[in-house]
Amino acid sequence: MGAANYSLKRTAAYRLLCYHSVRGSGRLAQALGIKIMPGCVLRATGNFSPEQFLAQHSVAGASHRQGSLVVTVSDADGDAFPVQIADALAFIERHADMLRALKSFPGVELLSLNFGLWQIPGSAQHITFSPAISSAAGTLGISLTAWFYAASDA
Repeated sequence: MGAANYSLKRTAAYRLLCYHSVRGSGRLAQALGIKIMPGCVLRATGNFSPEQFLAQHSVAGASHRQGSLVVTVSDADGDAFPVQIADALAFIERHADMLRALKSFPGVELLSLNFGLWQIPGSAQHITFSPAISSAAGTLGISLTAWFYAASDA
């Protein structure tokens, strides 16, 4: 069974597993046979108050901690990169005003779209971002990042 066939609802346990996986302790998720795959998220980081920003702007799918705001952009699986790109383009178009406000919000240092992709074992990988997403994101000062997640067919 391929990695694309694994799914897990966005629960507190899922977020906890994602948190630990990002911090290098994803062995728990791996031992449980759970595949961590966030799709595409918008991440804002810096020395700012996400709570203050969210009090001024309605942002669906947002979570935050001190100095960090994360917004779900796409739930497409890690082998559906074109779908993640299409979702990100639609997100940018729908939320351009909010993204401009976030980019100029006091203390925000970095905005990035993080695309989560499955790593293909035993092969070199590269990602080429299309001019459409590069331009749309770049115009708003948003960086593009691809994260590769290890997956097994176990």
